[in-house]
Amino acid sequence: MQPGSPVPVPTDDAYEHARRSFTSQTPSPWQYFTAWLRYYYIQTRWDIERRLARKLHRRWGDQL
Repeated sequence: MQPGSPVPVPTDDAYEHARRSFTSQTPSPWQYFTAWLRYYYIQTRWDIERRLARKLHRRWGDQL
């Protein structure tokens, strides 16, 4: 090995193992539904904010 070359370091960290096993699980239908609902709620709210800003002749994102 040359000096300064990267060396793989094993991580047998319990937190890392738990995180990997948690993220590898498939979400339940309820989690899919709530994520979908949250996404469309945010999109609708942003649409309303943009339209209101346009009517008030303000930039979207500024305090209304």
